[in-house]
Amino acid sequence: MSSLEVGFMQTSALISGTQESQGTVLFKRPGRIRLDWKTAAGKNGEVRETFIIRKGVTAAWVYLPGTNQVSKVDNPFSSPAQYSQLVEIWFLESPQELSSRYDLRLVGKEKVDGGEVYRLELLSKKRQGKQIWWVDGKTFMRRRVEIYTADEEMPDLTIVFKNYELVDGHWAARRIEMTDILDNLSVIYLREVYFNRPIADGVFFYTLPPGAKLTDVPALLPRR
Repeated sequence: MSSLEVGFMQTSALISGTQESQGTVLFKRPGRIRLDWKTAAGKNGEVRETFIIRKGVTAAWVYLPGTNQVSKVDNPFSSPAQYSQLVEIWFLESPQELSSRYDLRLVGKEKVDGGEVYRLELLSKKRQGKQIWWVDGKTFMRRRVEIYTADEEMPDLTIVFKNYELVDGHWAARRIEMTDILDNLSVIYLREVYFNRPIADGVFFYTLPPGAKLTDVPALLPRR
């Protein structure tokens, strides 16, 4: 796989209520990712957020159309779990890249829904926690992922992949369920999925919306 394009809808059931968002994701090897999504965020109205990873550098831009202002956030990930969720879970890096950061081992095999599933453990070489993957024995696609921090026995994030379909010769999960340590549930529906389409390198640079101003006011990233 050289590139991936995804259009998605997300529903999050939070303590404060249900939040819906939608957006697109672009991935291009090596190591370029762009996420654009928008959501309604209370009194602030609509919020549009863009994440870009390029050459290992991550930044986020939060755009408020109501005020036509943009705030930039450098290194927006608050934990290794968040970074793993975005980079390693959604867009598998090469085995060599994963092996450089994790010690991988086969923990065992299980029977799930009449099929065989392999359970893998990924221990961070920097002692920043671990991941556990349940991998389908036939398709070798992940069915479940748990992400742990260094000091926790309960997973910070549990991700379940469902409704796999073949798209352009590649398996793609159409429904993805994420549950955090507070039992907040987010369900992501992948509407459009395209593999190996040409993506221009310029896409992985952020351009301010017409007339928008870049402010120094710290941005409050909406819950994702």
